Amino acid sequence: MAVSAAALLALLFGIGAFLPGEILGELVSVAGRRLHAVGFGLVSFLIVVAFPARWRLFSAVALAAGGLVELLQPLVGRGAQWTDFTANAVGLVVGVSAALLVRQALKSR
Repeated sequence: MAVSAAALLALLFGIGAFLPGEILGELVSVAGRRLHAVGFGLVSFLIVVAFPARWRLFSAVALAAGGLVELLQPLVGRGAQWTDFTANAVGLVVGVSAALLVRQALKSR
């Protein structure tokens, strides 16, 4: 279930990453960085809860995907914003850390 939820969230955020800025309107300009951090945090948490032993591989792939999105966004009229990439990385660290802590707490019960 966690993997399905993570896949759905990743798909929705991926679609949003390539929508023209006019469509996303004020939401992107006001809460964009927070959306990046929360999105990466949620997806990371769900994936790492499901596959804790693969957190390093997942983190590398997620960071690479976030960087690739920023490089490709100018092709659809959006700008490459490295502050978005930084927000992705912050969300990733928080999500992975939280998942590992939850898994550790559940193991020690």
